[in-house]
Amino acid sequence: MGTKILGRYQVTKTASSKHPQDWGRAMALGMADLADHAAEEGIGAGHEDMFDEDIHLLIREKDSGVEITLSWPLGDQ
Repeated sequence: MGTKILGRYQVTKTASSKHPQDWGRAMALGMADLADHAAEEGIGAGHEDMFDEDIHLLIREKDSGVEITLSWPLGDQ
């Protein structure tokens, strides 16, 4: 599950490949966790609240793949 850090929700997932075409599942799980966490906090009702929002992406190389961190700034909500 994601965490709330400095006015944004953040979640980190791992992918076992260093090839971008293989990162879809990790990114989708991260997006779902962000939406779920926001809904639990009463900020949104689900993934529909992510439409037209900026989601920040950070990719870190690991020995056997990558670590993908997704952050969703809360803005004026």
